[in-house]
Amino acid sequence: MSALDLAQYMQSRTKVLGLSVKEAAEYSGISRQTWHKLMVADIKEAKLSTLIAVAAALKTTTPDLLAIYSQSTQRACGTVWPEGYRPILSETSSSFI
Repeated sequence: MSALDLAQYMQSRTKVLGLSVKEAAEYSGISRQTWHKLMVADIKEAKLSTLIAVAAALKTTTPDLLAIYSQSTQRACGTVWPEGYRPILSETSSSFI
């Protein structure tokens, strides 16, 4: 998994929602330190329970967040994605466009 993909998504989503690290961490129920580490890609692997909490705080679905996580894992393993498949979150929605 590329922690960088998750970090970039978290940064983008918190900006769209207007959340600070403190607010996002409070909403998720995880520590500010853990949230910050996720946002700067300082954690190589995240627990499923952490990802579920992050998804809830970012007002996105767990499957959408796991897709980002899974996509990174598959790309790191050399999986070739079909052309045009790249989940991108719209700024006004919590689903992929």
